[in-house]
Amino acid sequence: MKKLCLILSCILLLSAVTVMASCSFLNLPPKTTKNVYLEYELIEDKNAYRVTGSNIAYKSLEDGWEMVDLVIPSEYRGRPVTEIGAWAFRNSDILRSVIIPESIEKIVAGAFFDCNHLERVTIPKSVKYILGAPFESCNSLCEMLVDPQNAYYCSVDGNLYSKDQSEFVFYAPGKTQAEFEIPQGVSSVHRDAFSHCEFLKSIAIPETVRELPYDAIMYCKGMQGITVDENNPVYCSINGNLYSKDGKTFLRLCAFAENTTLIIPEGVTSIEDYAAYYGDSLTAVTIPETVIYIAPNAFTQCPNLTEAVFEDPSGWRVIPQRGKFLSAKELSHAQLSSAATAAEYLAKKYDAWEWQKEN
Repeated sequence: MKKLCLILSCILLLSAVTVMASCSFLNLPPKTTKNVYLEYELIEDKNAYRVTGSNIAYKSLEDGWEMVDLVIPSEYRGRPVTEIGAWAFRNSDILRSVIIPESIEKIVAGAFFDCNHLERVTIPKSVKYILGAPFESCNSLCEMLVDPQNAYYCSVDGNLYSKDQSEFVFYAPGKTQAEFEIPQGVSSVHRDAFSHCEFLKSIAIPETVRELPYDAIMYCKGMQGITVDENNPVYCSINGNLYSKDGKTFLRLCAFAENTTLIIPEGVTSIEDYAAYYGDSLTAVTIPETVIYIAPNAFTQCPNLTEAVFEDPSGWRVIPQRGKFLSAKELSHAQLSSAATAAEYLAKKYDAWEWQKEN
């Protein structure tokens, strides 16, 4: 009997300990920067380390964390940390600010991708390379501060430029202003420079810009269009979209709205690669009879394009890109006379093909 009582007592004690442990777990204090650890890999030719990951990637407040103000270490195992690798801090909803140490020379594209609560980044004088758009989709980022002694980059009003301000590198997507004018003197705009800028409605392009890639303005759902200085020798804007100076080449869809209808003007002869790429809001397009060429991927990733009106649907053929063992196909007048069929061909079936029209 005594033995049975002893066993029952032990069971009750263990149950009580388990309940207490569960309660303690539920009432643990929030995780802080003391709980942050980084992952590294050795860059053998430099005898230095690259940050490749972190336990705060993919983390949110729901995971029991508090907001993190991160100071990246300058050393690891007695060697300098010189790079921040791709996707190292991606999708972290708890990262509020980052101070990058003097040892860092390179920040790779995607390093802080989709860190939605990141507000401020401090970039030291040691950084020589900012590749791609490391801060893309950081929708709260309002300020990128660059050490004035940095020989390669500078910040103006929280945005990122090359040191001589001839290159516009990245616009802070968390800024709430509706209009932005690229400063006079900027000659090139980097890829993804205006990616995910949800508050921007218009961008003014000065006469000095000579290079504006198709993906400089991407995923800007509130964008109503761009304007281009009339003295710019390379570009012009028509109805908020980007065209070549002579108005003969449609370069980029820049005006987005719900149920966007794109009417390409008479006189345009060609539609450039990726001209309407990722045009989620594009539902209809009218292509004038003057157009004789449509480049591959011009309407790729336009999932809502349901109507494409060819003013002259005769004489078109599609040609596969290099490396595809397919033959050119003639598209009939009847096929392209159907707005729904033409839209399916442009956005899906033959979107990666080159379109040519016989003279």
